[in-house]
Amino acid sequence: DEGAVRRDYSSFQNRRRSPYPQKDVSENNGNEILTNVNFDILCLILLHPKFGEDIAAQLDPDWIDPHTQHAPFLRKILVEIREGAWKPGENPDDLLDNEDEQNLYYQINMLEPQQDIGTKMSECLKALERNHLRRQEKSIAQRMTEISFEQRDELDALMKERKEIRRILQQLQQPAA
Repeated sequence: DEGAVRRDYSSFQNRRRSPYPQKDVSENNGNEILTNVNFDILCLILLHPKFGEDIAAQLDPDWIDPHTQHAPFLRKILVEIREGAWKPGENPDDLLDNEDEQNLYYQINMLEPQQDIGTKMSECLKALERNHLRRQEKSIAQRMTEISFEQRDELDALMKERKEIRRILQQLQQPAA
């Protein structure tokens, strides 16, 4: 729709002209601008190679939403590390299949290494797990609306599964002791 494109462009132009650019900053991130969790994980793996194998071992690839930015490249790196085909810190030439992946790789390698790696790694893994569980919860809620009351056993099983997901999500919200 041409009208929607014009409104989006106008909104974009107004943001560009603003003397006070808006930054998306989280209270938990201090002064860091929020980034995509997939990007943060890629940064941890590529900038801190000694943590790459730990991350690949802990990160369930199902937690990564395949529709998010950088997901295909992150999944590929995780698979390569898990299969022993590539070790973090080695030459990435075999990993980089296209120009977008090359640009992303070099963009990350231009960044400054993060200081508190353990905390960042833990936060990223929790965020990915939370996102995965929320997608599962939505899927279960959708399936529950499609089930008739005559299918009581299946409905009970879905309600039990949703309750367990909510319990895990609640635990993930608790600060680490």
